[in-house]
Amino acid sequence: MPTAVFFTAIFRLEASKKSSNSEGVDSDALAPTPTSAGESRAYPKPSDIGGTLIRRVMATLKAQIAQNKSVAAKVKLPLQGKIAIATSGGVDSMVLAHLICTYGRKIVADPKKQITLLHFDHQWRIESSTHEKRAVEAAAQRMGVGFLSVRLESPKAVLKSENLEEDARIKRQEQYNRLRKGRAGFKWVLTAHQEDDVVETLVWRFFRGELFRQSDGIYFFHDHRLRPLLQVRKEEIYAYARAEGVPYFEDPTNRSTDQMRGYFREELFPQLEARFPGFKASIMQYVKIQRKS
Repeated sequence: MPTAVFFTAIFRLEASKKSSNSEGVDSDALAPTPTSAGESRAYPKPSDIGGTLIRRVMATLKAQIAQNKSVAAKVKLPLQGKIAIATSGGVDSMVLAHLICTYGRKIVADPKKQITLLHFDHQWRIESSTHEKRAVEAAAQRMGVGFLSVRLESPKAVLKSENLEEDARIKRQEQYNRLRKGRAGFKWVLTAHQEDDVVETLVWRFFRGELFRQSDGIYFFHDHRLRPLLQVRKEEIYAYARAEGVPYFEDPTNRSTDQMRGYFREELFPQLEARFPGFKASIMQYVKIQRKS
């Protein structure tokens, strides 16, 4: 199969029509924003899952701010200043970008002026710098926001960890810091970590003997990075992409069992779910207890 065909984006543009039922979508998160003249500006109406997710994200943001004094001192809604949304072209980040840019007016004061979709080329695969980069750029154009692509040092040239995923994480963090302090001047970086990422991280730490050093998973807020989807399940993200017609790519390296997270997704977790249905929900409940304590 030709490479270009294998990596063709999975388009969901023939998805089911958005529901016309207005019940449950008139919350504060979806309320019209007044203009300077006192009139309400018209906004697109979300699908049912779109309404559910934007309310969930708003509730998560408000709860985290209310429960944590250090977060409350730094994070105020709506967010001000320049904002980068880390967008690889995968379903998680494409959904986050679409959700915030389209329905997140209570989260970001002026998305079109503030938001830039930030794409990283890890130089693992040629598709990252071609099809996926162009898809993210096209999404930015459709939503009327900025676009920036950054090419990271190839692992063959510079390797900062023997684990490729950790190597990429370190390099991205270096770029976040550079872009924050440099001309781009990003005040915030939003990343699309979701519930499965929390579960994978905790299991990984357990096996490495690091669980007791940080036992509550992935932080909602760290430095200048925010993770709005931490309480959203992967299946909900796919449902949103279908309902809202969000195009995305499936990166085959995410399923490679050569990498630990790929092994978890493809082999370990399916076996655990077969034996212990709901084990992910149990881990997330553990996370909530740890955060409260």
